[in-house]
Amino acid sequence: MVPVVVDRTFVDRYTRGRDPIGMTMTLAANTELGTRDQRLVIVGTSESVNIAGPTGASASLILIPSEAPLRSATLLVRTRGLATTAVSSIIRVLGAQFPGVSASVTPLADQYTAALAPLRIVAAVLAVLALIGTFVAMVGLHGLVSYETSRRRFDIGVHRALGASTRSVISLVLTDAALMITGGVLVGVLLMVAASRALPPLAGYVLGPIDFVATIGLLTLTTGVACFRSARIACQVEASVALRAE
Repeated sequence: MVPVVVDRTFVDRYTRGRDPIGMTMTLAANTELGTRDQRLVIVGTSESVNIAGPTGASASLILIPSEAPLRSATLLVRTRGLATTAVSSIIRVLGAQFPGVSASVTPLADQYTAALAPLRIVAAVLAVLALIGTFVAMVGLHGLVSYETSRRRFDIGVHRALGASTRSVISLVLTDAALMITGGVLVGVLLMVAASRALPPLAGYVLGPIDFVATIGLLTLTTGVACFRSARIACQVEASVALRAE
């Protein structure tokens, strides 16, 4: 039997709370590496290691002693300074240690960028859709506030006749708009909380209180922009004209 070490993710996922030390399993043959079926016995455990990349959950890990000769191997090398300047040195050292070996070096930053490329494309598409949705919401909100302002033209005229200031009229219009969007904002925040818990972390980033505050602030700013024209029209209502019209 081949002694192996498994990580904590493997233990939590497959041992069902039992002590993993002494457990045995069979590793199927790998034609690419030239290995045959192996009988493995767990002799130790390690901390979890995220080898799934920045966009996925941690995968379970089994550390198996290597057998010579290997057809292929992947080495992770830490360098001082820029990784690109150490490529030639790494290839030279590998050639000296393993004559005839064919080696290629890829900086970890490039692999990280490649792993995030599909995610960034999806994020860009979602950002464009979010901008379109925000614009449509602003147009719809502007229409609703304009309609409500026209219906309350007489009320605004009465307020004006009683000496209401421009600030009071603007506050009246914005209050109506706030009542319209309060329910939508609450539902949106609840859905955002649910999505942040259901979806995996985005490249290690988890939504926090600052994100929720920023979202509410953006919605407030959007409401203000959508209501600007309606509030300006309401401020221009003349008391005599509005009352005469009624």
